[in-house]
Amino acid sequence: MHAYHSARSLLLALLVTGTLLGCSPEEQFTEVSQEFNRDDYMSSELRARVEALKSAVASEATSENTIAERAGLLADWVDAYALAGGEVGVDATRIRLQSTLPPRGRQAVNQSRNVDRFVREFILRDEDGALGLLRSDNLGPFVAGTMDTLSQTWRVGTRSMAIGGGFWVARHFSANFGIFQSEDPSAAGYISIETTDDDAVFEPETIMASGPHGGFRSPQPAIAFRLVAGELDQGSSVTITYGDQRQGGPGIRLPTFESERMPLPLYVDLDGSSEWRSLPITPFVVIGGEAVGVHGFGPSIVEPGENFELSVRAQDQFFNRATGAIPAFEVLVDEEVVATTAGSDAITVLDLSVTEPGPHWISLRSIDGRITGIGNPILVEDDPEYRIYWGDTHGHSGYSEGIGTVDYFMRFARDDARLDFVTHSEHDVWLDAGEWELIRKTSAEYDEPGKFIPYLGWEWTRHTRFGGHHNVLFREIKDQMPVSGLSYPVLSALYAELHERHDADNIVVIPHAHNPGDFRQSDPQLEPIIEIMSMHGSFQWFMKSYLSHGHEVGVVAASDDHLSRPGYSAPNRDSLAQRGGLGAVLAPERSRDAIFDGMKAKRTYATTGDRIILKMDVNGTTMGQR
Repeated sequence: MHAYHSARSLLLALLVTGTLLGCSPEEQFTEVSQEFNRDDYMSSELRARVEALKSAVASEATSENTIAERAGLLADWVDAYALAGGEVGVDATRIRLQSTLPPRGRQAVNQSRNVDRFVREFILRDEDGALGLLRSDNLGPFVAGTMDTLSQTWRVGTRSMAIGGGFWVARHFSANFGIFQSEDPSAAGYISIETTDDDAVFEPETIMASGPHGGFRSPQPAIAFRLVAGELDQGSSVTITYGDQRQGGPGIRLPTFESERMPLPLYVDLDGSSEWRSLPITPFVVIGGEAVGVHGFGPSIVEPGENFELSVRAQDQFFNRATGAIPAFEVLVDEEVVATTAGSDAITVLDLSVTEPGPHWISLRSIDGRITGIGNPILVEDDPEYRIYWGDTHGHSGYSEGIGTVDYFMRFARDDARLDFVTHSEHDVWLDAGEWELIRKTSAEYDEPGKFIPYLGWEWTRHTRFGGHHNVLFREIKDQMPVSGLSYPVLSALYAELHERHDADNIVVIPHAHNPGDFRQSDPQLEPIIEIMSMHGSFQWFMKSYLSHGHEVGVVAASDDHLSRPGYSAPNRDSLAQRGGLGAVLAPERSRDAIFDGMKAKRTYATTGDRIILKMDVNGTTMGQR
């Protein structure tokens, strides 16, 4: 029996929250621009080019004639900064596309302004202390879905804040906090601002915000605070309180999902230009609540008498791993009790075996009968040719427009969802060079041959008119590099570069129906399977489009979860209202090559999240055979 601690996030909070460790407030401040040597993170050649770029932008605005060269150099600067450990924000990485596909006309005017804005931003990031220091007195843990109060304090750095400057109190579009408002201090979600500078006065205003920290599909109203009197000089501090309860308010409702890096994005404008500079995400910790449900995860196919692991996971009302008092659970196979967990741990892994051939049904119940649940069915058969392995080839964390870390993503896939394989498929347009390297290294660290298999990959992210979104998986982790849509912006260019760099047997490309892949350009050597279901919906029409045009493809489903919860995601917001799916692969063993070969051979099927056992043949011909 193996136990997983139900309050693992508490340890993280103890480690990162200075208050709990007895640190002084001074020690709790974190430098916004990160800790690295600004003089050494670029080569001398790149540094010289960057200094020339700074001078060029200062003397003459970027134009249609200069945007390609300047955007390419700026993108190299951003990558170097990211590789050195700097946090670059959510949109800076996308600037490379303006070098690959230089815009024209009105678009060139708008994108040229973006280039100049990012140059000015990275001048500040390059300057030690320019963007100040940020801290929080209490990082948690907070219980998902409850009312509470959070705060962030910013201390002025080497650049003062002038009248007209201020803060954009952003909110991540995937973090389902309750309402944010600045009008009624007695109501829920009241956001307040205060400063140590007696002469400084802030007033709230409403701005329209777009992107992952605003309205993702279209601009949405957001709260900003503008400095209307006084000036904030170095050493002054400003505290923004979310769910301020000091005037009778109940607090702010926390998101309903657990995270070790729950974002409350905060942006600063130092000079009143409305050029908002993102500050590093403060890693608030949100954990699950009391146990109200339970679920079991086991293998789909075993041999008679074979020992196998069954994971029993206690969960709260939002499907998070439960915390607090965890009851003991009875495990029933075909309504007969075969084991009992000890209680106290949210996840317990039991060693079981079943001798009778045929399908068997798993159910679970707490000792007091208050909580009941089920596990996936298990088929017992002699010498199976193939077993069924479950995976999620399409999931995200906070390295694009999602939430969380790649480490948490992998732990959730392995420990909570009990997947056999997974791919952290981050959007390339938001993925900086440092994040890719961390994804690659973390995937390698979590690789457990024969037990848990992370496939390194990414999501090639281009609009449907350029080919649509495709997840790309490598057979091996190694020192692979993505073929980004920022540099290879049409589907034919992606295919050509993949063929140039790799043997087609070592690549799987999976188009999906949300921002649908272009079936007219399908490459059968690279695209053996397509994704027909995710939390965005079920898309059987997508499969029919491929089949009706003569493409022989298999199918999978995936979560497309953006909250670092691959394989067992629950809906958390109105726009994505259903849970994610799963992909099943038939393979002779749980190994990197066997499962990858199963995908290449189209021995796959899709489910809406349940681990359904499907064995099908036509006149003795199984899936993937002709």
